[in-house]
Amino acid sequence: MQGLELSLSVCVALTACGSTQRSELDPAGGTPSGADDDAADDTKSTGNDSGSGTGERQDSVGDGTEDHGEDPSEDNGEDGSTLALDVGSTPDPDGGASCGCEDVDDGIYVLGEAGDLWFYDPPTNAFSIRGAHGCDAGLSAPFSMSVSRRGNAWMDFIGFIPGPGGVSGTLHRAPVSAPGDCADSGYMPAPGFGMVGMAFASAGELDNCDQLYMVTGDDGSGTGALARLDPGTLSTEIVGALDIGMAELSGTGDGRLFAFAAPSSGGIASLHQLDKETAAIIETVPLVGLSLTQAFAFGFWGGDFYFFTESSTGSSSRVTRLDYDGSDGGGLIPMSGLAPIRIVGAGVSTCASLTPEG
Repeated sequence: MQGLELSLSVCVALTACGSTQRSELDPAGGTPSGADDDAADDTKSTGNDSGSGTGERQDSVGDGTEDHGEDPSEDNGEDGSTLALDVGSTPDPDGGASCGCEDVDDGIYVLGEAGDLWFYDPPTNAFSIRGAHGCDAGLSAPFSMSVSRRGNAWMDFIGFIPGPGGVSGTLHRAPVSAPGDCADSGYMPAPGFGMVGMAFASAGELDNCDQLYMVTGDDGSGTGALARLDPGTLSTEIVGALDIGMAELSGTGDGRLFAFAAPSSGGIASLHQLDKETAAIIETVPLVGLSLTQAFAFGFWGGDFYFFTESSTGSSSRVTRLDYDGSDGGGLIPMSGLAPIRIVGAGVSTCASLTPEG
């Protein structure tokens, strides 16, 4: 996700663009070594520094409930082709439902501001390029991303338009294995849901079929909300009010949904676990020392969270790990080096590891 202050041609071409200034962190270290961007398996390794930080959990203020996967549905793309939605379930011996994983790697996919898709491998702290998106989004800019169990990256592109709201949004979809093969999903956003943070989350521990959730930022007027994508109409289905400021989402294969957010007026960022049925906050972890910055994203992998925030140079991102499961003593741990791109979106499929390797 990018802050409202975007140095993009779409903003320059208009008389005004929204702006939200955010504080920055100090540089986290050196830059990664060079890599051949044309090779999908060419990585940029940045190592791993141990560190300390905060991240103590606060008491819950709500209870989580599980929802259930929908039947597979289809929607027609702009070119008349059939686009199967990334939802659906099959009977599971344990009494729930099961959806398979297709062409998706165990890690975090990240989207650069130029629209290039990369893969981040948490155990090695390394980035590898997967290719540029082929989405016909006009002057719109990539803003957020999520990844489904079926190996599709869903990308939100935004543009600024005159009139109330001032933002238009389109949702495109491309295989993570072939990001150039992109199509408009036909997404019909509810008012205010053009510019969103988003993530797939499984229905629950016994039903790993995923649904796409979206959050729209609160501008201070109490207008923030959580929604999910209706699989039959590709429209947003409002779950409930959620006034936590600008936010991104990340989901897990056991049915949890989290938000990385901070007040629109600035302040300490927090990690919130959300109730997928009511939008109530179940748990909050203050992230003292970590700001959203103008470009931010995050993802859950292996029991922990990985936050991608803008570096002081403005042209790259730093990575900070929250030892959420406490396997390394807890707290925030800055990862060494910088990402090779300025990251505006991150997506983790619900196929990703729930616990550390080994």
